[in-house]
Amino acid sequence: MSGLFGNAAILGQWVWSVFVAVAIIITPAVFRSVSHRQVSTKKERPERHLTLRIDEVPSDTSREVLENDLRSIAKRDSGLQDAINALSQLTLVRRNKHIACATASFRTSIPEDELIERLRRASEGQPYKYDCKFYGITPLYEDETSAQVDIITVPGLASHAIGSWKSPSSSDIWLRDYLPVDLPNALVHARKKSTDKANLEVSNACCGLLFFGVPNLGLRNEQLQSIVEGQPNQNLIRDLVVDSDSEPSTFLKRISNDFSDCCKGQYRVVSFYETELSPTVLMQPNGQLSKTGPKILMVTERSATSTGLTAVPDEDNIGFDTDHSGLVKYDSRSQGMYPIVRERLETLISEDVPRITKRFQDTPGALKKSENPSHKPHWMVPFERNEDFVGRELLLQQLLEKITPRADQDHCRRTAIVGLGGVGKTQIALEAVYRIHETDPECSIFWVPAVDTTSFERAYRDIGRELQIDGIKEDNADVKSLVKAALRHEGAGRWLFVVDNADDLELLYGKTAADVSDPGPALARYVPFSPKGSILFTTRNDIAAKRLAGKNPIRVGSMDTDEARKLLETNLDARLMSDHESTTLLLDQLANLPLAIMQASAYMNETEKTTAEYLKMYQSNHEEMIYLLSREFEDLGRYDNIKNPIATTWLISFRQILHSNLLAADYLRFMCFLAEQDIPQSLLPSKGEARTADAIATLKAYSFITEREHSGSYDIHRLVQVSARYWLKVRGEWNKWATNALQQLAEAFPFPEHNNRDVWVRYLPHAQFVLAFRDDADDEKAEGDLLFKVGESNHILGKYQEAEYMHRQALKLRKTVLGEKHPDTLASMNNLAAVLRREAKYEMAEQIHRQTLELRKTVLGEKHPETLDSMNNLALVFGDQGNYEEAGQMLRQTVELRELALGTKHPDTLWSMNNLANVRNSEGKYEEAEQMHRQTLELKEKALGGDHPDTLASMNNLAVTLDNQGKDQEAERMHRQTLELKEKVLGREHPDTLASMNNLALVLRKLGRLEESEKMQRKEWNLTEKVLGKEHPNTLASMNNLANLLLRQGKYEEAEQMHRKTLKLREKELGKKHPETLTSMNNLARTLNRQRKYEEAEQIHRRTLELKEKVLSKDHPDTLASMNNLATVLDSRGKYEEAEQIYRQTLGLRQRVLGKDHPDTLDSMNNVVAVLDSQGKHEAAEQMHRQRRSKLR
Repeated sequence: MSGLFGNAAILGQWVWSVFVAVAIIITPAVFRSVSHRQVSTKKERPERHLTLRIDEVPSDTSREVLENDLRSIAKRDSGLQDAINALSQLTLVRRNKHIACATASFRTSIPEDELIERLRRASEGQPYKYDCKFYGITPLYEDETSAQVDIITVPGLASHAIGSWKSPSSSDIWLRDYLPVDLPNALVHARKKSTDKANLEVSNACCGLLFFGVPNLGLRNEQLQSIVEGQPNQNLIRDLVVDSDSEPSTFLKRISNDFSDCCKGQYRVVSFYETELSPTVLMQPNGQLSKTGPKILMVTERSATSTGLTAVPDEDNIGFDTDHSGLVKYDSRSQGMYPIVRERLETLISEDVPRITKRFQDTPGALKKSENPSHKPHWMVPFERNEDFVGRELLLQQLLEKITPRADQDHCRRTAIVGLGGVGKTQIALEAVYRIHETDPECSIFWVPAVDTTSFERAYRDIGRELQIDGIKEDNADVKSLVKAALRHEGAGRWLFVVDNADDLELLYGKTAADVSDPGPALARYVPFSPKGSILFTTRNDIAAKRLAGKNPIRVGSMDTDEARKLLETNLDARLMSDHESTTLLLDQLANLPLAIMQASAYMNETEKTTAEYLKMYQSNHEEMIYLLSREFEDLGRYDNIKNPIATTWLISFRQILHSNLLAADYLRFMCFLAEQDIPQSLLPSKGEARTADAIATLKAYSFITEREHSGSYDIHRLVQVSARYWLKVRGEWNKWATNALQQLAEAFPFPEHNNRDVWVRYLPHAQFVLAFRDDADDEKAEGDLLFKVGESNHILGKYQEAEYMHRQALKLRKTVLGEKHPDTLASMNNLAAVLRREAKYEMAEQIHRQTLELRKTVLGEKHPETLDSMNNLALVFGDQGNYEEAGQMLRQTVELRELALGTKHPDTLWSMNNLANVRNSEGKYEEAEQMHRQTLELKEKALGGDHPDTLASMNNLAVTLDNQGKDQEAERMHRQTLELKEKVLGREHPDTLASMNNLALVLRKLGRLEESEKMQRKEWNLTEKVLGKEHPNTLASMNNLANLLLRQGKYEEAEQMHRKTLKLREKELGKKHPETLTSMNNLARTLNRQRKYEEAEQIHRRTLELKEKVLSKDHPDTLASMNNLATVLDSRGKYEEAEQIYRQTLGLRQRVLGKDHPDTLDSMNNVVAVLDSQGKHEAAEQMHRQRRSKLR
């Protein structure tokens, strides 16, 4: 069987002459029937699962209608009722605009041919056609709306197009019942005996194949030759069947050669093979066939994987512990084989389909490789070369042969080295990359740790910065996807990508199917792919190795005796080498493991103990402690006995360090609670430069930590950290050091601000890691302080949900520990309310801000800076709720008090000035708002700098005010400048950046650049919805603006639909009288007017105007806009007198409020001219027209 991938459209015209032959020979299941003879193990036909196809179904038929029709049909034949009543699956898929196709599964004992005939007779008068053969192509599930690729399945020789894939224990067909859930972007078709034209179309569009038990070199089943004697397919069977010693037939060789020549380098082929024996079929004396023959390995690994292609053998040749039939029969989505098949399908779809598709698009009519542009090689290996590396030469030769990227390769190599923690996997990989770098300096080398999501993403971010990928420096950038895409590009050149410590299956692939609600990070999907690349994984997890790189990873065991002795001699002072016998026994006790030897050597060198003395101390340890520590390592290291060398060496070393260098022991204890990678030295408790250097040197001597090159930070080995944690628990020090670590982080972590961003961003992963152990710590004040700082860090990064959670936890602790009126408690209340406001939870935010303000007035005084902070923040909530009058009053008071307390140029004063200017803008007092914003911006640039987030906020707000005054050109320039700076400083997906993108799109719409505006508006809407949610006010504002743009483009129906949806959501989220809700009412009415739905438009405009006069005031610019729009509807309905009256009233108010030269004022003059003309008042119209022209000169 082969699964054939291809886009729905034919992507090329390359001829594949052997496609039909290949489709014929592939076999997913035991041959269940040959010619017309029946295979049977019982005399009577048992009840079994059966799937039939129902064709010629009218396309407008629903599944419910079809099911009812089947039940009605069954009533005409009582023998059919049991079968139809046992219906377990019914799918319905449209073939074209006229016809649909259905598949139905049920249990029945009726023979297939008899069932079809009875259904045909009972269906008289219905258009339905039934069959169980499934010839041609059959779509297998319903929802093709998101399909991006087609998966076409081909059954094996004489196998059923559907039955081949059915679960042996139920009616489930994984192609129909499992894949649609897991691969919603793919559409599955079953194919059998298609026309030559259909075969050619599929082959032309093919982008990848999955083979299940394909006998490329023949299959073992000599009995078949006697069974098919005299049958039409006897020659084919003779060519397919081979014994264990014979060579494949000429036919098979030709097919294989043609296939490899046609496909080489064009797309990926994944081959699955069985490892268990299958029963064979024998002819019984009564002429029946039965599976009673001897068990054999039907298709060997060599036959199944010999495709003739230079594929990735350790990744694309996969063995399953099942027989031949079981290769494609799965009982559930979580069964061991199905997730592997699904993962290979996901990989092909995500990586190979786009790559192949691009080749078709780039070179119509033929496939060829792009030329490799010149590139700069990159060296991103965080560790220096181990100059004392010894041994492992055979293993290194094998490894170098597999991982070295070659210029002529046509696939991405994937290799894994796997072994027990401590055998030296990382050191072997490090030596290998240095050797490749020496022999091939043009090859880029990248190194990524996979110990956790944070370190993985940090390494990807560093790679992205090195490669200068656009957008990589943004806080919210999808760095992993960006790096993967960049390295896939041919311009990246040849590269080797090392993924170190890829041990955690959940981290790599997400959670199991049993917990699909939270699949986890699934980091493996971000590993890059390129024909010019090579990937090396190091892991202690054998399952991870097979999933990452195929079934034959390079296994790393202990050193041989000579290598181990040489490693000891290289690292140990010669004076300490005792007699040969004790040295040999020590190496044996250490199981010849490199890490244990290195650690023991460091201990002996420091203490000047001989190997005999070390051995005596080693053997005298308490066995129970050794046993317990070995069990602690069992899951990670797979140790076979209780005297685990690494564990015992570490325990000895821990105790010695405790006695010889207390600070080093303290550092080790402290590092137990940090993230394993990139621990800054500045985070360690300082005890003086000399003592700190000595302590770090001690830990490095024992190889417990590794210094990163040129970074001033360290990595601690995972097993060292786990062992040290166990050590703390054994000593009864766990809670003490959990508390110490929490206190140190709470003290060292700065309050996050723009000017110390580099520090707190680097500390953040360690702070989050420490907080995971906070239940074991015993300092609730420090816990609250750290939660507060981490919460604010997430707030700044735009991660509002995480920030809210952290602030709530901090507030809860501070209320308990400090009391409800403590200043720190009030700070937590203030910052929690600020986050709630950013999440648009305005009522809750207002309630907490009011409470905080009252408490701060009581505790700190009305003029205290923190009290003024609360006043400012409460006013912001008022403004968000449309309560501009109260917001303006409170902000004026805040500005006056801050000027007295802090000065006119203090950042807090400037921030309140900015907020007051925003209120003035919302009130329609544009000139005053512009003046205040210009003054604020100038002062912020001097006090904070041009790229400070507060400065950028003022730039954005000034640009908005300019836009409102019709100064569109200047507004566009400022919005573009602001957006560029925000993308650089905050990141492209930060909510504030998205707000600037929205504002720029609005200006472009006003300038008539509709296509550019729509592209930007849709992008901003999608990102805002992703970041903030579908019902956030910012998202609704984006929807409103996009609807207005559609209206401007004449797409009235789409605009109306979106305006109605926005209005409904705004009424729900903001209330019916909120200014933004009223804006949506106004815009909906405008849209209705454009569609000549005048009556409804007039009704909504009158209601909107009435509400705006109450909520905003009668002379607010938005109110005047509604007056103008109502007059427009009246004008359209022929109510000229009333329209003229309102037009003139609007004109007078706009001249007073906006000025005589404002674009809106000039529009009002034009409207008066038009309505006068409509009434035949031409002289008055001409006079007004001359006045308008004079304004435009």
